[in-house]
Amino acid sequence: MTLPGYFSPACAGCVNIRPRVRAFLATFLMLGLVTGPATAREFSADVLQRGPQGMMSHSRMYVSGDRMRNETLGGGRRVVQIRDAGLGREWILYPAEHAYMEVPISQGNPVRQNPCAGLPGATCEKLGDGEISGRPVTHYAIDVDVNGQMMRSQYWIDSERGIALRERTPDGTITQWRMHALDRIEGRYVEKWQVTTERRGEPPVMTFRWIDPELEIPVREELPGGFVRELRQIRVGPQPDHLFTVPLGYRQFAGQGAPGVGTP
Repeated sequence: MTLPGYFSPACAGCVNIRPRVRAFLATFLMLGLVTGPATAREFSADVLQRGPQGMMSHSRMYVSGDRMRNETLGGGRRVVQIRDAGLGREWILYPAEHAYMEVPISQGNPVRQNPCAGLPGATCEKLGDGEISGRPVTHYAIDVDVNGQMMRSQYWIDSERGIALRERTPDGTITQWRMHALDRIEGRYVEKWQVTTERRGEPPVMTFRWIDPELEIPVREELPGGFVRELRQIRVGPQPDHLFTVPLGYRQFAGQGAPGVGTP
């Protein structure tokens, strides 16, 4: 997940849990908390986000392997986002207008259990194995040429969870994950992780994430300032194929805005 996407400090979270699932959940956690290679797990859930003043947003999420669907209601308009990582496509649907927009997406993820796989334009090196907080990890370094300057990121990836327990970015930012406790959410056993991000000249930023080891995604996140994002009403089971396709009769439009705002 930045959950590394919606919330920059958590971008270390971007490197966790099943890459394809994460990219889509940037909608769930606005920062991309959930990510990871495609999983065979199928489930649906409500996605709730609330702030310190009680503000709340709600959406419905469906997951089937490397396909995801998210339904939201904003400004009185229903919007559906469908992502199929296997096809490398994402569709934004506007049911009221029977219209949709298609967007190509990347099928890669720079950090996963083997971050050296499929990284065009980058040099990746495995530096060795070790332990962090008693958990086995593999240490990788990734070098990327940015405008003639070589930028190096380093990741210490948990061999069991596929999470980067430690990440150092080119600007010196360090993000570390530590298992905090075992817990239960929605009747499911989960792992509570403490995620600490340190930037030069700034106080550490701490978040907590509850990871469901069966679903292999975060089901709750607490951010500084009283912001909470979580999954509720989790239902594990097969999801209908029609949820992940554009319905017949929808017209395609191009542009950045919704129908009537962008280019028809």
